[in-house]
Amino acid sequence: LPSTSSAARNQILFPEDDMMEIARNVLGFLAEDVKLINEFTHPGTKRKSLSLRINYRSLERTLRNDPVNSLQQTVNRVLVEEFGAEVRERSWQ
Repeated sequence: LPSTSSAARNQILFPEDDMMEIARNVLGFLAEDVKLINEFTHPGTKRKSLSLRINYRSLERTLRNDPVNSLQQTVNRVLVEEFGAEVRERSWQ
């Protein structure tokens, strides 16, 4: 996430409590839950890093990697465009 000073100038601070709402807006009911699994603030730059886990689930169909990866990229794009986040993706190859 941007440092507090740059966020105050250009960006909205990231609403940690609203991550589930962001996921629901993009993913619909495929997002079963979103959990914060790690948080770190760099002592020098004061940039905050969050590690979030989104669990995907569908009762109607089997979820495959390609469509889920595409949905995840959409979530990432929202985080970058609306909150100025820098997304580091983890690859599940």
